[in-house]
Amino acid sequence: QLEHPSDLIIGQKVSRIGSKSFDIQSALFKNKTLICCSTITSVCYDFVNSKTVCVYDEIIADNKIK
Repeated sequence: QLEHPSDLIIGQKVSRIGSKSFDIQSALFKNKTLICCSTITSVCYDFVNSKTVCVYDEIIADNKIK
């Protein structure tokens, strides 16, 4: 359980890149103890044309998963 105020460390990384979406994993630590974690799926979307689009080349280039 957290108290306010607390010193926290937040880590994030792109964990998966698909053709039209990618996942971002996040973790919250206090004193090197994992407090919580999450995975967010982000879908690339063209709001002007109301359709999904391929993941942008910049996202792929910046996040080479090893």
